[in-house]
Amino acid sequence: MENADEIARLLSLSQDEIYLEIGRQLTGREAFPTPPVHLIARARRWATERLAQAVCSSDKLKVLSRQDVPTQEVILSISAVLDVVSHVLGGVPALTAAVLIARVGLHNFCAVIWAAQESHIAPKDDSR
Repeated sequence: MENADEIARLLSLSQDEIYLEIGRQLTGREAFPTPPVHLIARARRWATERLAQAVCSSDKLKVLSRQDVPTQEVILSISAVLDVVSHVLGGVPALTAAVLIARVGLHNFCAVIWAAQESHIAPKDDSR
């Protein structure tokens, strides 16, 4: 069960270590290695700009965020959504991105985007 082993490995990392791994995946091989602090910053930007837009637009994940499900199920559900939009990931494995989101918390990760969506679809009061 390869996914279970990789999920366990990623869950054993700290949040910064996951960001560092993502930063390395985004950067690829370099002649002169980028300092870890810059890799982490790059991964954080990528997560808030590209990853959040891809994940938080999924109605299925919005419903999932309101349910009490095991972490591994959340990770696999997020990973399934990311597989569909893999072009957004830029070389980051869907499972790694999914573990990061699960670590942060799906609701927390998407809170800003979901709040913006709610404000755009709020019913208007035309009774005046």
